[in-house]
Amino acid sequence: MTIANHSKLSLGIATILMDVATEVARKHIVFTRASLKLVLALLNRFSDNSYFVENLEMIISSYMKSIQTQDASKVSMYSRLKDKPKLYGNNDPRLQKAIKRQSRKGGQTYLDKVVQTLSPKTTKKFDPNPEAVLSIDLGVDGRLDDSMIAKCFDHRLYPEETTQYINFKTNEKMIVNLLQCIIHSGHSHLGTFIKAQVLSTFVKIEQKHKFRNKGLHYLLGLYGKDVEMLLK
Repeated sequence: MTIANHSKLSLGIATILMDVATEVARKHIVFTRASLKLVLALLNRFSDNSYFVENLEMIISSYMKSIQTQDASKVSMYSRLKDKPKLYGNNDPRLQKAIKRQSRKGGQTYLDKVVQTLSPKTTKKFDPNPEAVLSIDLGVDGRLDDSMIAKCFDHRLYPEETTQYINFKTNEKMIVNLLQCIIHSGHSHLGTFIKAQVLSTFVKIEQKHKFRNKGLHYLLGLYGKDVEMLLK
């Protein structure tokens, strides 16, 4: 991290470098380690400068807004897909062919025979009954989380929604990883700021969307206190 420790590095250039490094850490997993090292090196050198810290706080706040928007979209997609009939077999050419020939080749008996020829692993994914739907139960407290929402998505049936959901999860994990590094860096002011931002965002998402964000819950747990006590 020669550039971060260069004697002629100015505050303006350091601020631009921080913007770039945090963006790379959030979007490019291949360069995550290198970009996080740069973030920490810049933070160690300029943490006493109020302008530099305020700029980093703005970046962190934008991440919290991004997570709020993503969680709202996840819940919206879940609400739209959970009651949608989940048809099994539509993308399997063998079953498609069997359905077309059902009336000409032995009716339902022929269709059952084709389904039984599928491998055990594949058979679990297909059901000749077009009325088959996926049932999803909420948690005891009535709140959603990603383990429940993820059951709605299937690349074969909903490719666009599934890709979008995976992108949301990847973005969230990268943000959590970045904030975790800053928390562990030992800068008390930023640690306190992140805690307040994460707690506020977590509560807003729970209250508005009845959704529990496990990534934010994990970050709150880094402060060494019972998270449920913090939420009260």
